[in-house]
Amino acid sequence: MDLRNRHPLSQSSEDGLDTPPGPAELQGDPQALPPGPPTLNNHQPEPSAPLGIPQHPIRRGWRWKTFLKILIFLSILYATPVVVIYYSSWVKDAMIYVHHVKTPFFGNYSDPASFEMKTTRELELVHDDGCVIQVWQVLTSHYHHSEGFLSDVSYTRALSDGSPIILYMHGNTGTRATHHRVQLYKYLAEVLNYHVVTFDYRGFANSECYPSERGMMEDGGLVWRWLRETAPSARVYIWGHSLGSAAATHLTKELCLVDDVPVGLILDAPFPSMILAAEVHPFSFLYRPIMSIFSRYVLQSFEEKFESAKRLEYVRSPIVILHGELDLVVPFHLGWEMYEAALRSREKDPSLGRVDFVNCGEAGHKNNWEMNQAKEALKRFVLP
Repeated sequence: MDLRNRHPLSQSSEDGLDTPPGPAELQGDPQALPPGPPTLNNHQPEPSAPLGIPQHPIRRGWRWKTFLKILIFLSILYATPVVVIYYSSWVKDAMIYVHHVKTPFFGNYSDPASFEMKTTRELELVHDDGCVIQVWQVLTSHYHHSEGFLSDVSYTRALSDGSPIILYMHGNTGTRATHHRVQLYKYLAEVLNYHVVTFDYRGFANSECYPSERGMMEDGGLVWRWLRETAPSARVYIWGHSLGSAAATHLTKELCLVDDVPVGLILDAPFPSMILAAEVHPFSFLYRPIMSIFSRYVLQSFEEKFESAKRLEYVRSPIVILHGELDLVVPFHLGWEMYEAALRSREKDPSLGRVDFVNCGEAGHKNNWEMNQAKEALKRFVLP
C-alpha cells in the first residue's frame, strides 16, 4: 500500500504519480488557492530599480528652456518700446509733452474762479496762422477788494501799475490749472504782490494746435508781445519750470537777439538738454544697463532736443536757478550743470547779467518755490 502523503485535492495519473490540482478544481474552493504576492488589477508588480538609479529621471534641458524664455521676455521688454519710439513721432511727442494728460480732469479751464483764483481773467491770443492760445492774467492782492467789478479795461490798465510781472511757462503734463501751479500763482500774487500771466501751450488744456519745441517758444513770444503792447514800460520776468525752463531759455535767447531783453530769467528745475534729462529720468531705468546704446540710437533720434545750455550763451538777462536736492525727475546735478554753463557764458562776456544758484535743499521737483531759500532769493531778484 502506498503511504505517500497526498494533497487532498490531488489526483493520480495513470502512471501512479500525483499531479497538482488544476484551476478547475481550485475554482470551487477559494481558500484552497495557494498564497502569492498581492497584485493590483491583476497586473504583475514592476521589478524595483537597481540601487543608485532613480525611478523617475530628472528631465534634462529645463535650465536651457527657462533661460530661453527669460531671454525672449527681455528681448520683447527692451526691443518693443525701442522700435515703437524710434519709428513713431507721435509716441516721441507724447513722451516729451504728455499733453494728453489734462489735470485737473474735467476742469473748466476757462473759469479761473472754479480753481479758487481771485481777480483772474482768461483771454485768448491768436497766432497769425489762427492757432488760439488760452491765457490767464492774475492780478495782485491789491485788487481783491474790487473783485467782481473789474472790467477788461481795468485788467489791462492794472499791468501798468508798476508791479513786477511774472510770465510763467509751465512744464509738461497737466495744464495751467494744475494744483501745484495754482498754488504758486497765489503765492506770487497774494504774498509777493506780483502780477502773473500764464498760459497753456498749443495742444495743452483748451489751447489749439499741436505742441512742438519751437511752438512752445512761439507761444511764449505771443504772450510776450501782448504784454509789451499792453504795458510797454512794465518790468517783465520770465519764469520757466522743468520743460518750461527750456522754452523760457529759448524765448529769452530770441528776445535778446532782437534787443528786447527781459528784466530777469528764473529757471526752476532746469536741465541742459532733453537727452541728458531723459538718460536719468525715472522712466528710463530699464535701459540704464545699456544707456549708451539707448541714448545713441533712440534718444538721439528725437528731433527736438531742447538744448538749453547752448542757448544760455545768448541770454543777456540776469539769471537765477532754483533746484532741490530731492528732485527725482530732473536731478540736482543737471541744474548745477546749467549754472556752470551760464557762468561760462559770462566769462566770454562780463557785461551779461549775473547768475545765481539757489540750493532748495529738500525740495522735490514741483515745490522749489516753497523753500525759504527760494523765497528770499526771489525777493532779492525781483525788484519791488
